[in-house]
Amino acid sequence: MKTKFLQYVSLVGSLCILLGSVYMPVSAAEPEPVAEESAVVSEMTDRETISAAVERVLSYYSEKRLTYLSGSTDIVPSIWHYAVLQYTGRTTDGNVNYLDPFYNPDSFGEKTISVEYAKAILYTVLKGGDASYAAIQLAGRQQPDGSFTTDGVSQTPVYPEEQALIMLALDAVAADYNRTGAVSALKAYREEDGGYGNGDTQGSQVETTALVLTVLSRYQDAACIQMAEGAKAFLENSLGEDGSFLEQGMPVSAQEQALAISGLCAAQEDMLSESWMPAVEKLLSFQADSGGFLQEPLSADVIPQVSDLATSRSALALIEVLNGGNTWIAMSHDVYETMLLPDPDPEESSVPEIEMEIAGTLEESSDEAVPTNAVPDNPKTGDAAGAMLPVMAVILVVAVAGVVVMVVLQNKNKKK
Repeated sequence: MKTKFLQYVSLVGSLCILLGSVYMPVSAAEPEPVAEESAVVSEMTDRETISAAVERVLSYYSEKRLTYLSGSTDIVPSIWHYAVLQYTGRTTDGNVNYLDPFYNPDSFGEKTISVEYAKAILYTVLKGGDASYAAIQLAGRQQPDGSFTTDGVSQTPVYPEEQALIMLALDAVAADYNRTGAVSALKAYREEDGGYGNGDTQGSQVETTALVLTVLSRYQDAACIQMAEGAKAFLENSLGEDGSFLEQGMPVSAQEQALAISGLCAAQEDMLSESWMPAVEKLLSFQADSGGFLQEPLSADVIPQVSDLATSRSALALIEVLNGGNTWIAMSHDVYETMLLPDPDPEESSVPEIEMEIAGTLEESSDEAVPTNAVPDNPKTGDAAGAMLPVMAVILVVAVAGVVVMVVLQNKNKKK
């Protein structure tokens, strides 16, 4: 009986070893890929760094409150500051809500410049108010060629970056205006490299291109998509090795760096990706110890000075990087698909078929990592091994039960 017992135990042990060799990994020398996990950890670190930078801006706002109340112009309420407060839930915070510009577009007149009308409209939409009257007044300043005048009296057209901001404001309230003509007016400023300038000898400019890219990202027709792709390509080609966007070979200011990032967010670029993260890191390098942002990079020849505009636009750009969208694009649920623009130029007839939709709201990006580098299931290393674990467990339990039974029987035989 003892011999049979030992044979049974040996048989059970051999069966378990055989099953383990078939359904478990071949060797420890073939671990699963961990590159994507490392990338996710890195991205989370980047998010924490960016979030901390935004919090430092809010602290800077709080510390500047008394300075502002004393009459200093170091910091001035603006639509950009207010947008930062809006997207961080701080509009009712008594320490920072002094930055609310309290625009009242109904009090504007024909001498009010058009860009101020646009800012007032965007501000009113952010607050959930009605900007329809201001939109009607602003839309009435559009000229037959599609451009807008600087105010209600002058016939001088606005600059292309101002044209883009006006279009963003009117689109935010779905205003009735000649969008086809407005885009055509922008197209007149397009340079050969795909960027946009002011029509002078300076060529393409980062700030202008970024704002044009932002508004073009709302539209779905082939011509606008092509124009947006050209603008995005210009920004890609302008990115220097250290993450700075370059203009005429020179690094741009923090404000312009921030606008470029915002424009790329509008175009649904992932600014936390390996290719774009250097631009975000460069923007972060402009942040001073106080929490504000310097207009120019730190230099031995320049006295560091925090810029009000650089601070607000940089903070807003960082929020957009985290949210994965653009503040002004997210205001409208509309996607305008038919612009009736002329066909693209013959030499640029290849239009990429891409999908560019706008988000209704800015939300926190999901922390779920999308698995990549997937490999087919392998019975030795893949999901099949996991699926066989219950079977192995059942076999092992049955085997152990058999051993117990044999031991009991053997003890009974001894007693007899």
